[in-house]
Amino acid sequence: MKCNYKHCVNVLPDGKRKFCCIKCKNNHNAQLGRTRLKQKAIAYKGTKCAHCGYNKSVWALVFHHLDPTKKDFSIGGDGSTKAWSRIQVELDKCILLCMNCHAEEHEKLSLNQV
Repeated sequence: MKCNYKHCVNVLPDGKRKFCCIKCKNNHNAQLGRTRLKQKAIAYKGTKCAHCGYNKSVWALVFHHLDPTKKDFSIGGDGSTKAWSRIQVELDKCILLCMNCHAEEHEKLSLNQV
């Protein structure tokens, strides 16, 4: 039987979690770590969209590189782990945008290249 870690978590009466296997436990913990890191990065960039002020959903906020030629890596893009000091350097090249404003920024960039 194939397991999906999001569905195998059983929360016990004492609040502890029980997983079907170590892989599921590791996947769950990695997801928690990524969520905490994104929350920390969002706090570092001011907690809301730089254009419209949106701040309702962490997952609707993204980091937009102001100059794509200076981009060393995507923040959270490949799931790899980097030191917070390296992430901060990359965040300093970005602005925090909601997904709608981010799409509009990329549309402007693509129209300017035509």
